[in-house]
Amino acid sequence: MPRLNRPRTSSSDDANRRDNHEQEALNTTSKSERQPPEQLGRLAELVASGELSLPVDLPPDQLELLVRKVRQRRRRRLVRFIADAIAMDIHRSREL
Repeated sequence: MPRLNRPRTSSSDDANRRDNHEQEALNTTSKSERQPPEQLGRLAELVASGELSLPVDLPPDQLELLVRKVRQRRRRRLVRFIADAIAMDIHRSREL
C-alpha cells in the first residue's frame, strides 16, 4: 500500500516529552538492573511485532516503560494500517 506523506504535528513534540520522561525514569533505576534506552527500544519493537514475548525479568519500572513503548508502536501501526486502507479505498474509487 502506498504511504501518504503526513506533515509533522505537535504530536511529535508530545512524543519527545514522553521520551524525556521515560529517560528520566530509566536514570532512577539502579545500575545493576538498568537497561540502556536503545535496548528497550529494540526490545519494544520485537515485542510489538510478535517476534518476542514480553520479558518478565525486568525491574517493574522498566517493564512499565517497555509496555508503554510496545503499546505506542502497536497503536502507530494500527493507525497507519487504517490510514493506508482508507487511502487505497479513495484511490480505487477515483479510478472508477
